[in-house]
Amino acid sequence: MEKITGLFTQYNLGTVNVLPEEVKGGLLHLMYKVKTENQIYAIKALNPIIMKREAAYGHFILSEEMSRYALKQGINAVPALMIDDDVIIKYENQMYQVFPWVDGMNGKEMMIDTVMCRSISRVLSCIHDLDFKSDTVVEDQAQLVDWQTYCTLGLKQDSTWYSLLSSNISKLKEIESKMTKSLLNLTKTTISQSNVF
Repeated sequence: MEKITGLFTQYNLGTVNVLPEEVKGGLLHLMYKVKTENQIYAIKALNPIIMKREAAYGHFILSEEMSRYALKQGINAVPALMIDDDVIIKYENQMYQVFPWVDGMNGKEMMIDTVMCRSISRVLSCIHDLDFKSDTVVEDQAQLVDWQTYCTLGLKQDSTWYSLLSSNISKLKEIESKMTKSLLNLTKTTISQSNVF
């Protein structure tokens, strides 16, 4: 409670009047429903272990850019709020995202029928029809491995895998080259939704 109250004070989000309520169902991050005097927010406390990964921060930013773009194209998305020019805010060594609260129903409690499946399919179809700019994704995935450095390291350490690597460097570079060309020819970005609240 104190951390979230402090977070709200620091970022001028309002006064927290009621004890934040944990929203169950998240797999990797914690989510809270937080009420202030005139707003209700969903606060996502990002898993610190995941956020230590080198690419994690950039992936969250890319995800939010896609979410904002989808919303502008008429898809019912809920992007994180931009606070101090960022969609991720930090407070006491913890990273958070702030969303407007949206009332919804837990899918496990709903009757899944053909009508609902068609409705979900229509939304997914609209998402996959969007022309996302894939430059950032391609740049992120097309980083080449410095095989020669590994080879030199293997030789210095007299590693058992050195001869296998050194005899296959040209094949590895050829595979990388083909992979990079394929990525650059992509016209669509693959979208994967793994945030479960």
